[in-house]
Amino acid sequence: MALSPDLAGVGALPGLAARKRPAWAGFLSFLRHKPLGSFGLLLVALLVFTAVFADLLANHDPETVAVRDRLLGPGPVYYLGTDHYGRDTWSRIVYGARTSLYVGIFAVVFGTVVGSLVGLVSGYFGRTFDAVAQRIMDMIQAFPLLILAMTIVAALGTSVQNVVIALGIVITPSTNRVVRGTVLSVKENQYVEAARAIGCRHARIILVHILPNVLAPIIILASITLGLAILTEASLSFLGLGPPPPTPTWGSMLSGEGRDYFERQPWLAVWPGVAISLAVLGFNFFGDALRDVLDPRLRGSR
Repeated sequence: MALSPDLAGVGALPGLAARKRPAWAGFLSFLRHKPLGSFGLLLVALLVFTAVFADLLANHDPETVAVRDRLLGPGPVYYLGTDHYGRDTWSRIVYGARTSLYVGIFAVVFGTVVGSLVGLVSGYFGRTFDAVAQRIMDMIQAFPLLILAMTIVAALGTSVQNVVIALGIVITPSTNRVVRGTVLSVKENQYVEAARAIGCRHARIILVHILPNVLAPIIILASITLGLAILTEASLSFLGLGPPPPTPTWGSMLSGEGRDYFERQPWLAVWPGVAISLAVLGFNFFGDALRDVLDPRLRGSR
């Protein structure tokens, strides 16, 4: 006697349920279906590799001044030429990647953690804390990002740590808005109401029932914001408000006295500009693809 269609596959269900898709299969699927995201991931990987192994990749000290080698063109000794002080451009590009990644990562971590905490508490409890916290975020967000960062660095002083603090502060409101909006939606779900009904504490509800559901937006926003942080750090360095000399940064390579030599030696402007563009492009492409994968509302839309 033939089994009915509803019962024919019952014996196979446990085996199917036990099979889990391996992580590498999901990664290969991402590479295949998100070509721009894969390209962005490659650029990000190259940036991380360059920053981590800067000591091995650089063939000269990025801060050493060699007057006799001023404004040399690209060659076997100086791969990308030298600047007006005789410093190796390639070595400064390589160590500049370390500076940009350091500032970008720590600024995004700072801004994301603070913004997420404020958004979680504000969205969950609401009322007076929500009103006060959101008005403070409105005040911060009312200023243009670069202007506010310049003001904070000018007040605190030019250093790598102060640039991180300034960028973290200007990043905080955007993260807070996204997390708060998600929390307002998630806290109305039935499992949150059930947790309240059985007497769970607020901290447990936030950490166990709400936070896992807002992690995806946080990760997406952080990956995209990294590119913005690197670009803003380069802008501050270009304006003389970034890490102080002789720290090699991409923005500082485009500013100062070096600008007087751009017409004669165009590579002085080309290489730092290419480095900034590729870094920002990589994080933007990767973040956009990550959003398509992690956001359930966008799955299958592209």
